[in-house]
Amino acid sequence: MAFWDLENSVFGGRPVVLFRFVAGDTVWTYTSTGRDFTYNGELYTAAPIKHENFEVSQDSLKSDLNITMARTLDVVAQYTGYPPENVTYLTVYRIHKGDAEAVICWQGRVTACTRAGDEVTLQCESLRTQIRQTGLIRMSRYCRHSLYGPQCGLVASDWAVRLHGVASDGSRLLTHADLAGYTNGWWNGGYVSLDSGERRMIVAHSGSSVTLHYALTNAASEITATFYAGCDLTIATCKVKFSNVVNFGGGPTIPQDNPFTGDKVA
Repeated sequence: MAFWDLENSVFGGRPVVLFRFVAGDTVWTYTSTGRDFTYNGELYTAAPIKHENFEVSQDSLKSDLNITMARTLDVVAQYTGYPPENVTYLTVYRIHKGDAEAVICWQGRVTACTRAGDEVTLQCESLRTQIRQTGLIRMSRYCRHSLYGPQCGLVASDWAVRLHGVASDGSRLLTHADLAGYTNGWWNGGYVSLDSGERRMIVAHSGSSVTLHYALTNAASEITATFYAGCDLTIATCKVKFSNVVNFGGGPTIPQDNPFTGDKVA
């Protein structure tokens, strides 16, 4: 039977709500029903999840969503200690038991996490809300594009180095002899990625050591990590380091002083 036949049925429908979280390469799947559920080859684990009421309609896709769940769920762990470096996206499906057709009833991203006892509430912004956030492009002397993003055009893997035996002191410092083979500051503004999916921005590089924005979570004393070169968003770095000036997203010739008032404008 088709989804809408079951959805509109008075007695035939047995609805199941599925929650699929994605952050980088890591995926968490849950269902608020009483038993585990398999959809599209993925196992959705039964979990105590409460969500605001919504119906499958065009309007439901436009609304923001709050989801309350047990703080012991794996998806919540990334919000413990430090804010996650990756954006967590959420897709909510509705399907009926015994049927193979599911409908996406909500899509968006997690923007905040609040705790209350043994529960956490994830505040989620809908995809439609993000699309509506339009306005004038604000220009500056620095590039406005995200490094390795679609407008930047650089391929991250072309500027990555994977290293084994990276020393971690449990704080924000990582050390490896091969890092000293690059000019000081080479990794500034880049990031380091672990096989677990954990990622941290690099804020400083000197010699064989880099300093992270936040400490890694439960990192061993020696780890395997992939380092991605950083950018200071200036046209000089874009040209000399990356040979990517054709995609530079700033205005390097913008005057630094307002010609009318003398105030700094860029």
